[in-house]
Amino acid sequence: MKKILSSLLLICVLPFTTSALSEDEVWMSLTGTLINEDLEDDFRNIDIVWDSTEPISIDISWDLFPALNAANFLAEEGIIVDHKDTPEHYELDEEIQRQAVMKIVMKLSWKNIPDACRGKFSDVDTTTWPCKYIEAALDAWYIADNDTFRPFDKITMTEAMKLVLKSKGIQKTQTTSNWQEDYMMTAYEYGIIDEKYYNYNDNASRGWIFQIATATIEKEEEIIEKGGIISDEAL
Repeated sequence: MKKILSSLLLICVLPFTTSALSEDEVWMSLTGTLINEDLEDDFRNIDIVWDSTEPISIDISWDLFPALNAANFLAEEGIIVDHKDTPEHYELDEEIQRQAVMKIVMKLSWKNIPDACRGKFSDVDTTTWPCKYIEAALDAWYIADNDTFRPFDKITMTEAMKLVLKSKGIQKTQTTSNWQEDYMMTAYEYGIIDEKYYNYNDNASRGWIFQIATATIEKEEEIIEKGGIISDEAL
């Protein structure tokens, strides 16, 4: 069975059995009563537990849809690889590596990405695709000029938030002694996230990154007009 995001799980038990309706008829009922017609294709990617004598049970995570929609939006913008036809390849609930975040961040910034790598970090292979994005992020002052970068490490939610906001030139709404709270509150006050969070050091998922990146694009003009202060912390 496909992996289902776990933060919000809804179990739908339909009031009929598979012996009464064909699979297509089941989907017609689902798409007519549970979801908007535009999401029919997305629902077909969710596994159904079929049993000829029992009601159909469907595991649905509603968190899947904002993340999936965000991924498709970023793909259309050329920021990530387009997997619209194979959405499982977005790996929405998987944690994301630092090197992959650099590509998203630099694509969001629309800054020039040089093809050549200078070997600025001892643990980044200059012959691999992440190198140019990592060094471009360094040149843009998004990351610190350290000896190593740790490309395969995971990235925390607030580290990722900070990078996304910086890449879009979005200024903080507050500056306190707690830089992680500053970035979280900025995102919350600008509507980039709907709810505050305090698990700053939890690793970010790919789906979460896609959602905040999309939100910064959609709200960019409104956010930049409000202004603020950009801090100088670096990863």
